[in-house]
Amino acid sequence: MKALWSFRKCKEGDISRIDLILSLFSVIKWKEFHPNHTTYIYLDSEYMGEFEKYGLLQFWDNVVLLESRDDIDISKFWSISKMEAFEQHKGKVVHVDSDFIAYCNLDDLGFFDCEMGVTMLEEVAKDEIAYINPKEAAEFGGLKKDLYKWDDYADQCSILYFDNDKLKNKFTKEFFKYAKEVTGKETDHNGIGYILFIEQKYLRELSKEMKVKKNYIVKDGFKLSTRTILPDIADGKLPMEGITNFIYHYGPNKQLFESDLTMGTHLGMYILPMINRPDINPLFWNIYAGKPFVQSIPTQQPKSEDVGLFSKLFRKKK
Repeated sequence: MKALWSFRKCKEGDISRIDLILSLFSVIKWKEFHPNHTTYIYLDSEYMGEFEKYGLLQFWDNVVLLESRDDIDISKFWSISKMEAFEQHKGKVVHVDSDFIAYCNLDDLGFFDCEMGVTMLEEVAKDEIAYINPKEAAEFGGLKKDLYKWDDYADQCSILYFDNDKLKNKFTKEFFKYAKEVTGKETDHNGIGYILFIEQKYLRELSKEMKVKKNYIVKDGFKLSTRTILPDIADGKLPMEGITNFIYHYGPNKQLFESDLTMGTHLGMYILPMINRPDINPLFWNIYAGKPFVQSIPTQQPKSEDVGLFSKLFRKKK
């Protein structure tokens, strides 16, 4: 099995230390529970320079430098590096988002016994925060608005696994086409809706059309518009209750750890004890000390709609 991580700098300013810390956290835990996987990291020169500076590249088995590109607006399609990584591989391959942490071996759940695997199912109908009308999104990117019937769901892809080259190749090809079509167009939308459409909504419909066998990690769904759990609607093994004992996706919750105080506390009291490897603690503290972010303690937490589901469960658990 090949496990991939990928990075392109998609916004102005310095690469944040939380991105570096969580990436290291992610690969260490993945290799702990999946020791037979061969790991790859794909990154542009901006990220490679930062990873090299802090001695992080050694944790991946293979390091691949991505060439610069200007044909796609990376600020809108930041996961383009994921597609660039996928197109380099055949057979069983999984992409792990850099803020996804595994606390178990997904083989034990039978997760990889399929042609496609994703984290969880989201009901996106009437969601006004992230998703936009799929017909509108399709047409805006050059697809036929009635290409599919467009059901009410999308596949959350913080983990994305393929063992079907035909599906993977079709998906990556259409992703590139769509992203190029949207790039440069004026829109009133904040932009996130288009990447969520092509990566999580279109891919779901394409996999249905191709009738592939799909697995989910989580068996419960999540209704975005009401922030509620939909029990037992997906072909997964784990219930939402207690999910952070098995996997954790930081998502928008990363913003909670931007200050020196919150990051230092989270690193010392959670991340390092979870890793339990004193020999590499200095690597984490070097990142923390080398990229300070000093600000006053926030007086207001992010709005609930801005915090991911796993993040809400994690905070509740804490």
